[in-house]
Amino acid sequence: SLNRYSGFFTLNVKQGRFKFSNRNLIQASVRSYNGESSLRFRNKSKIRFKLTKKIKPYLSYELFYRFDELNRVSNNRMVLGSNFSINKHWNVKLFYLLEKEIKSDHTEVEGVFGLKLLGKLKL
Repeated sequence: SLNRYSGFFTLNVKQGRFKFSNRNLIQASVRSYNGESSLRFRNKSKIRFKLTKKIKPYLSYELFYRFDELNRVSNNRMVLGSNFSINKHWNVKLFYLLEKEIKSDHTEVEGVFGLKLLGKLKL
């Protein structure tokens, strides 16, 4: 199994109908079966626009920097999406994620369409 430990700091700024955020995260990973470990720094910038009370499109970009023998940028990720409020308890998130993994001998690019249904339960 893989165990991940992380700590982060996020700066949020609201300006009218726009919300800007920047998250800085340090992530340590350890594989329990062989003890292999890795350390990454991740920086994610996001801009969200309140189009209406129920529709909030956003764009984010995340950079992954891996601390290893090469000390390199290992991935970057861009997400374009929108949050849709159905009511005060339910939201839908629709997005397209484009991730580029940079390896020493080649680069891999993946695209993912996503749909999330988020609900709040009151106990």
